[in-house]
Parts: sequence; C-alpha cells; structure tokens
Amino acid sequence: MIVAEESLIFFQRVIRQLARDELAVRAATALRKRFSVVLVDESRAGNAMYRERSRVAPHNLYGRGDLLFQKGGTPVPPPPLFSYTSKRSATTAPGTQAALAARVGFNGSYAVDWTWDATRRVWLRSTSGRPFVVASGNQITATNVVIMAITYRGGAGAMQAEGVLTGEGRAVVLTGGVAVEGRWIRPAVDRPARFVDAAGRTIPLTPGNTWIELPDPSYPITVTPAVVPAGGSGT
Repeated sequence: MIVAEESLIFFQRVIRQLARDELAVRAATALRKRFSVVLVDESRAGNAMYRERSRVAPHNLYGRGDLLFQKGGTPVPPPPLFSYTSKRSATTAPGTQAALAARVGFNGSYAVDWTWDATRRVWLRSTSGRPFVVASGNQITATNVVIMAITYRGGAGAMQAEGVLTGEGRAVVLTGGVAVEGRWIRPAVDRPARFVDAAGRTIPLTPGNTWIELPDPSYPITVTPAVVPAGGSGT
C-alpha cells in the first residue's frame, strides 16, 4: 500500500470501512503504527510526483499512477460499498421522484449542482454556477450521486473539521434520472454505510461511477423535479 505520510489516519479509516474480518481490521490498526506501508511524499517519490507550475501551490502536486503503484505492489479491488441493480428502469422506491437536477447548498460560493443528462444517462457536476471540469475541459460526470448529510466535529466549514461518518442521517440518492429520499445507516466504522428508502429497503445504484457529497445537515438539499408525461417514468 502507498500512503502519503500525512494521510495515515485517513487511510486507516478507509481500510476499516472496507474490512470484512478481524485480520483486515488489524491491518488498519497497523497503518497507524506505520507497518506494511510504503510512505511516499514529494521528497521521496522521484518522478512519480511532480509540480504543475501553471497552478497555484499547494494545489499543484500531481502523481503518476503507474509509477506510484510500482512503489506499493499490486492493487487489490476492495469489496463493494454499494448495492447495484442490473435493470435500466428507474427505481420505484418510496420517496422517489423524476429529477432534472439537485443542488447541495454548501456555504458561500461552494454550492454544487448535479444536472441529469438523459441522452448520456449521467449527472453533470457544476460548482458556483459553472461546469466542474478536469484539465482537458471535459465536465465531471457521475452515474450515481449519493448525498449524505453528516455532522462535523469542530463545526462545518471550520479548518481541520472532521466528518462524523457513523450513526445515521438523511440521504438523497441520484440515479437513473430519479432522486430517492432516504437515510444512511452506519453503526460502526469498520462497516460500510447502507442507504435505505422510506420503507427500509436498500436503494440500488446503477452500475458505474459514484460521487458522494457530504453536506452538514444545516445545508439545504434541493431537488428540481422533472415534468413527467402521463404514464412515463421521466428517465
């Protein structure tokens, strides 16, 4: 495993979330003690990391994935964090509505919008009213968007605030052109979160990439409903 030195505790939590047995949990604890971990930082990465001088530091440090993987062995796929459906049709779970878009009202100018593209069957991400793009200029897209309302130790928006990712809270799942109102449930840090609808059933996602947004419960989550023709699903 490759870990930036300042990220040890974060990766410990990730591994514990993916863990299924006691051995994996022990491996997560070993991370904190810096065992079985390849520590990589800018001074030791060689040409596996570099600074993009056209961007402002500290947000200009990049890594070359193939070279970084060479420093940490062969990656192993983790167990799945979500449940998926093989059906193309929209879910009929309670609390479901066809949706054109959804907004996560982070403070200031950091509001995030996800807009449904029915032709490509993806959600398009925008921030501050502008498309959120990668270096190529292509807009970020997601097959699924999971919005989890969580609290923050230290206060939402405060420097070094830490999200509380155990317990339960409101969730809105965007998938297949619909928004499903539900809840997330995660009783312990070594278990993945479950996302359930109003009837307590697991909300299935569409196979593809998934983005997770983590707003404080005080931030508004607004869904723009689609106009659904009579007898149609809106997707």
